[in-house]
Amino acid sequence: MLDKDKFKQAFLEEAREILVELESSLLALNDNRGDNELVGRAFRALHTIKGSGAMFGFDELAAFSHNLENAFDEVRNERLQVTSELINLSLAALDQIKAMLDEGVGGAGASVAAAAEILAQLRQLTGKPETHTAAAPSPPSAPPAAASGATRDWQIRFCPGADLMRTGTNPLLLLRELRQLGILRIKASMAAIPPLGELDPERCYISWEMVLSASAPREAIADVFIFVADSCELTIEPATEPAAASAEEASSSMEEMVSNWWSSGV
Repeated sequence: MLDKDKFKQAFLEEAREILVELESSLLALNDNRGDNELVGRAFRALHTIKGSGAMFGFDELAAFSHNLENAFDEVRNERLQVTSELINLSLAALDQIKAMLDEGVGGAGASVAAAAEILAQLRQLTGKPETHTAAAPSPPSAPPAAASGATRDWQIRFCPGADLMRTGTNPLLLLRELRQLGILRIKASMAAIPPLGELDPERCYISWEMVLSASAPREAIADVFIFVADSCELTIEPATEPAAASAEEASSSMEEMVSNWWSSGV
């Protein structure tokens, strides 16, 4: 059984800091409703809280945040306008997320009725049904539509550190988060796997070389790894060479292998 308490606490602290920044962005957006940078900042904050929340077992928080994230994705893609109603609803959702975080560490229970009312108003505002996020979602069949901006290739190297698996982190969830940003091509390296007698079952020896084609800025890519930044080696640089088309195909069997490894409970 992995001891996740220390890393769960780190997540809670980071999440609260992100919520403070999110509140600041929402208040600024209320005064500057055409500011795309503020919209993007709010979207990335919600995306990070959703993905990391699911990673650390806050499934209800992740599902709730996902609905609000989708609303700001609609704004990014100019299918929804920033209005006073959206800002007020987002600030109410912010309070709900804070309550969910507090509940996760023994605080007063977050109001289920309040969450349902916020989601109902959100559905009315966006015209979209409520969506749900699982703790370990299946990879999307196709990447989402890119936000406005030029698409570029990013070279990403992700090498989990010795303690990353002990935090309760599933590396595949991080890769799936990246896939939501654009088209991801993956090449896994097993060169660091030691002889069987020296293998530590609580350590991930696989590293990944990836090329992400997306309009997302570097900051959005780095946000995917925000809660494991101290437990891995990570480089994100503009790609200088075209990605090999076969790399994506090779990743499927590797994902299945690591997923089975993770599910085995080691």
